Amino acid sequence: MRKILKWASHLGQAQLMFYTIVASAVLLFASFFLIGFDRPYRPDPNFNDPRLTSVLMVYVIIVFVIAVGTALWAVVSTLRRKGMGEAIVNGVPALRVAIGVAVATILTMFVSLLAGSSQPLRVNGKVFDSVWSLKVADMFVASSLVMVVLAIGVVAYGTIQTYLKNR
Repeated sequence: MRKILKWASHLGQAQLMFYTIVASAVLLFASFFLIGFDRPYRPDPNFNDPRLTSVLMVYVIIVFVIAVGTALWAVVSTLRRKGMGEAIVNGVPALRVAIGVAVATILTMFVSLLAGSSQPLRVNGKVFDSVWSLKVADMFVASSLVMVVLAIGVVAYGTIQTYLKNR
């Protein structure tokens, strides 16, 4: 009975959702590489035409839409419940941190969109020259790299500060 109640809690639900997403991703990617991956592309047999490409693309789109929807729902429900009132939680300026992260993310994406390359690419022997698609793809790659580097820097800074305080 205790295990059932544990899984019924919010943490248990989140854990179950996480395990479900990981298991489905592992199964889908394993299937992608194991079922028809080496099938040749008819117009040019030098390229592969994996059988489950469309399934994988739909899965990624569904997971992305669910993630964005969940994030928006979390923001809206938190603002409804707490409002903009609690600025400091456990000595941490939570409101300033949240606003700073949101602004930094939007600025990083906007700057990387403006600075992104629109040079045509040769993909599978054909020229891909859609300026908007090239800039958006470059924006996501550049923004992801910048945010990963920033996250590593923030974690390193916090770890060093904690170490120095405990000395």
